[in-house]
Amino acid sequence: MTDLSSNKILKHENLKLQAKLRQLKNELFLVKENESKSIAKYMNLYANMEEKVVERTQLIRRQNKILQDEIKERKKIEEKLKSANELQDYYLQEIHHRVKNNMQVISSLLNLQLKKSNDRRIKSILKDSQHRIRSMALVHEHIFRHTSSKQVNFAMYVKTLITSVFHSYKSEQIDIRLIFELKNVYSDLEISTPLGLIINEIITNAMKYAFPQPGDDWQIKISLQELENNQIELIISDNGVGIPDDFDINNNTSMGLHLISMLVEKQLKGKLEIIKDKGTTFKILINQDQKNFK
Repeated sequence: MTDLSSNKILKHENLKLQAKLRQLKNELFLVKENESKSIAKYMNLYANMEEKVVERTQLIRRQNKILQDEIKERKKIEEKLKSANELQDYYLQEIHHRVKNNMQVISSLLNLQLKKSNDRRIKSILKDSQHRIRSMALVHEHIFRHTSSKQVNFAMYVKTLITSVFHSYKSEQIDIRLIFELKNVYSDLEISTPLGLIINEIITNAMKYAFPQPGDDWQIKISLQELENNQIELIISDNGVGIPDDFDINNNTSMGLHLISMLVEKQLKGKLEIIKDKGTTFKILINQDQKNFK
């Protein structure tokens, strides 16, 4: 009996172990199946990602090729533009040089006529005309020698022009002092040329009429600066004998003074103020955005 009971117990335990073993086998199978599915899933993800990386790499390469082609094309265009600009600057410099030379020829012809004439009035007219031409020639000479083809260092030009006119009309008997207060102002040819003519006329008029006799401290003061809103302010004053109180620049027979008014108000669309106090002051305001050259 005891052996039989023990045998039954062993059989029962054996069945339980077999059931447990089957359960473990099933669980192991499920684990392996899940692992296989996971591995397959990850393999698919990896394959998809690798495919996308290949596609992105190819796309990037195509875009880089397009960008490289565009860069090459832009460099070619920039080189062409640079060559074109350099050629344009060369031609403009050549034009300035030739204009300056032509004006010097005209000035030389006037000088020959000046030497042949004995009429003081004609000689004065010819000399004034010479200086007007000289003022225009100086702009082109200044651009040709000192600056780019588009801008004039106006302060440098003003000093050169005024010094030239001053020494041309200066009398040995009358001592006159020039005072310069010039800020760095740059302007284009369209402003520099008429403004140079205006300065020439004012200085010429002062040298001829403001100082009729020797004085203790005759002086001409020139002030130049650039204001806000792209405006140029030019003030030329002298402490000479002044002009009559009833003087009206618009009803004056003097060609020079009429030229000043016309160039400031008509051509440059600027403002001209003449102050008659302890000499004469010409105050000129030019807006560089409102010039008119029609």
